[in-house]
Amino acid sequence: LYSTQAANHLVEEFMLLANMQVAQKMCTWLPAQSMVRRHGGPLAKKIGPAQEILEQYGFKINTQSGPALAQSLERVANDERGVVVRLILTYCMQLAKYCCSDDNEGLGLHHFALNVPFYTHFTSPIRRYPDVIVHRTLEFILELERNGESPPP
Repeated sequence: LYSTQAANHLVEEFMLLANMQVAQKMCTWLPAQSMVRRHGGPLAKKIGPAQEILEQYGFKINTQSGPALAQSLERVANDERGVVVRLILTYCMQLAKYCCSDDNEGLGLHHFALNVPFYTHFTSPIRRYPDVIVHRTLEFILELERNGESPPP
């Protein structure tokens, strides 16, 4: 059985930071053409009933923000029923979606689970084609910078 070490968490933090920085850079330079990852909060029609059921079993879950939900999940992590609570709450979540930075359907670009304003997948280009697009976009932006250009106002 594989157990995670402090180094694993450190690498994960650096990957998250890299993804956030690349997303912000792309949205600054190419605000209408950047591929980002949007993640909305829990679906209202699912989370309300789920919270009511969980409260009947003594679980108070705060879903107002990603960090609040994470804190709620931390509180139940050691409970033998914690896995079931996590599964129920996962069912209530929206799927994260790739979108163009100007095509956000009025939903904004916020990533609920990570609680960050911009996010993209930059660190795993072998996994998804959108990651390759992000790499090519960043390469284009870096070339613009090397040529002395500035981002749009």
